[in-house]
Amino acid sequence: MISKCPVCNQQKGKRKCPVLNKIICPRCCFQYRSRERNCPETCQYLHKSKQLLKQKEVSENITFYRNMDRIFDSQPELFVPLIDKLTHAIVEVDSRDNFLEDIHVIEALHRVFDDLKNRIDGRERNKEVLLNRIGTTQTALEECIFQFKINNKDFTDKQVLVALNVLSNLYEIEKEKSSHPKHFITFLKSMLEENTRKNQESSIILEGR
Repeated sequence: MISKCPVCNQQKGKRKCPVLNKIICPRCCFQYRSRERNCPETCQYLHKSKQLLKQKEVSENITFYRNMDRIFDSQPELFVPLIDKLTHAIVEVDSRDNFLEDIHVIEALHRVFDDLKNRIDGRERNKEVLLNRIGTTQTALEECIFQFKINNKDFTDKQVLVALNVLSNLYEIEKEKSSHPKHFITFLKSMLEENTRKNQESSIILEGR
């Protein structure tokens, strides 16, 4: 006959706890792990719980990456400020280097995205430092993200990925329209100019009220 858990005296004891040296119930096992956090690594239940947690995180991340476009479409206004600043960062790099091309920009976007994704997934980031136009653009994008998150502390790394994904998608759309090596950069410039024009028009309307 299985006796009751000596901790709660309610559930049946099923798990041998190496710390308490008692047969406790699964609920008390979970509560002890969550509260005390001094379970030995040799505990099979600690090992299983870590495996399940890792599987859950992987599953949630896969779902997130598959639904990034849907996440943006559901609340685009949340991501526009960062997308705007990332666009400014790219255009600023181009203003300092006329030889910057679309291929440098998209590669930099991919590197920033992959590094951030690896950090979220608990994997090591790419430590290779590029001392070229890709590296310069990557550094500008990373600095832009860093400053943005200082001023927007609730903005998560996953939300940053969504913004980067939007720009990558825009690149794929625009490259179908022209093979010019700076077409995407020119597109980003025109997008900024259009946003500036709209903001000025809005300001004039508000001043006239």
